[in-house]
Amino acid sequence: GDDCSEDVTLPPMNISLPASGLCGKETRACKKTNIFGQFASQNVTCRIIYSQILNHKSIHTQEHTVKADYRNPYMVTVNLKTAIRNKRETSETEYLAVDKYELSLSNDGTTFGETVVFIAYNEKCYLCESTTDSCTLLSSCPYRTATGTTDNPGFSLSIGVIVGASCAAVVG
Repeated sequence: GDDCSEDVTLPPMNISLPASGLCGKETRACKKTNIFGQFASQNVTCRIIYSQILNHKSIHTQEHTVKADYRNPYMVTVNLKTAIRNKRETSETEYLAVDKYELSLSNDGTTFGETVVFIAYNEKCYLCESTTDSCTLLSSCPYRTATGTTDNPGFSLSIGVIVGASCAAVVG
């Protein structure tokens, strides 16, 4: 059960994501992520602001709240895709869009703490860096010419200021 000696009004501390929050869509589905930290509640809820970025623009943004799966006092799992209304993707958005989620956690559903960023991208087309919140289009991207995109190889896609999301724990 919950450890009653911990103050659930304080947000989780020392939170982080596997692989620095980067997820290659060619390697895995990128539909969920574990979040590591110190959780004082077993009822964790996430407020997610999701943005899909294509050609330097946010083409699709949504905000939702979902319940996270409590694994242990140091890890929760967030299903990112259950919160997102499915939108039919063209081949261009499927291969060239970058999905960004900012996750900020709370143990009580009210007080949110530090933010972590999860970036899902096609590693055949981008080189992404979590420390700079940017992705660079690779000249070797096999989908670039087939989709008619006007981006030049090597452009830097800044994704640092486009979206935000939060996770909260509901105590009850």
